[in-house]
Formats: sequence, C-alpha cells, structure tokens
Amino acid sequence: MIARLLALLLLSACAQAGEAPTAMLAAGALPADSVNMVRRAAGLAPVRESARAESAARRHARDLARTGGYGHRGSDGSTHSQRLRAEGCGRGVENVAWGLPSGRGAVSAWMASPAHRRNLLWPEARYYGLAGEGDRWVLVLAEGC
Repeated sequence: MIARLLALLLLSACAQAGEAPTAMLAAGALPADSVNMVRRAAGLAPVRESARAESAARRHARDLARTGGYGHRGSDGSTHSQRLRAEGCGRGVENVAWGLPSGRGAVSAWMASPAHRRNLLWPEARYYGLAGEGDRWVLVLAEGC
C-alpha cells in the first residue's frame, strides 16, 4: 500500500501545477487500447503490438521486480535503448511504473504525467511492448521492431 502511494505521488509530482490528467481512458479498455485512444485523439498513428518490444519490456519488468528497482537502468547497467537493440528494434522510449496493480492503472498514471504522456505520444512510435511483473510495469514504444 505504501509503495502504491509513493508511486502515485512520484508520478503526480511530474505533472505541472494546474494540469488536468487525460480522462480518455475507457473503463474496460486494455492498456494498449487506452494508449491508442489517446494517440488517435492527438492525430497520431496507433501503435501495434510487437513480440520483440514486449520481450524488451518484460526483461526490464522482471529485473525491476527481482531487484526491487524502479528506474530505467537495469541491474546490469542496460538502458532501454540497449534492451530494444538486443531484441532487434530501432529507437524507442520507455515508461516505468511501480506500485500499481494493473497495466491500465499504469497507463492512467503515465497519462497524468507530462513527461510520460510525451513518451506515449512520441510521433515516431509504430510498435509497443507492455509487460508487468508484480507491481512493476514497463512500456516501450519503438520506431521499428
């Protein structure tokens, strides 16, 4: 419970004062559906699921859960770019959340944070991979996979 509150506080701290979170997430929507609803509303192409991008996301989510970590750098020193390249993907961006029980909750929290929302709305993104391990969530968006 404390971890969840800390995660929400940290994500909320990224939000600019007075900026309302996006309220577009449908109650029953899957995380990727939610991402694509927001992307379409911004005039951007939807992203497609990629097994390779998901593998990169899963690798990091498992590492975070195993080590109790919560950042973008893996316990082996890897970055999201290195994890994506190892899977054969091109350039990309990464969002990480912890203390949240679902991927939909993670997407909602990311949409409430300008920096994370900027990643979700990265115009070059064509593919995504989303993975959760326990309460750790990782989303990667990539140009090519």
